[in-house]
Amino acid sequence: ILHFQQKVQLWTSRVRTTAADAVEMNGFMAKAQSALDAGSKVVSAKAKEVEIEAKKGQIKSLKQEFGVKIFDEVTAWNEKAIKAAHAETKQKIDAIEAEIATKQAEIAQLTSANQAAPST
Repeated sequence: ILHFQQKVQLWTSRVRTTAADAVEMNGFMAKAQSALDAGSKVVSAKAKEVEIEAKKGQIKSLKQEFGVKIFDEVTAWNEKAIKAAHAETKQKIDAIEAEIATKQAEIAQLTSANQAAPST
């Protein structure tokens, strides 16, 4: 009987150790996942910043194209053609600026979520 009790105690202690190890591993995995999530948010925010810079480049290109497009119209002072070209270009620029604003809001959301996340 004594030998059986020793085996039960040994088995019980192994079960407790295994359970404690599982709890510790779950905590470690939760912290690792949290760190990965935070890193993913930082990468997403940086990618959106790059996209914003590309959009700003598109705006600059549209403005340059506008200048080339209306140069002769300005020289001849064709006000109707100038206004039409301006309205067309402005519409495109406004759409791109709306995309930029959306991406900036997404960055703010990612950044605030990352700052609100518990530190590991």
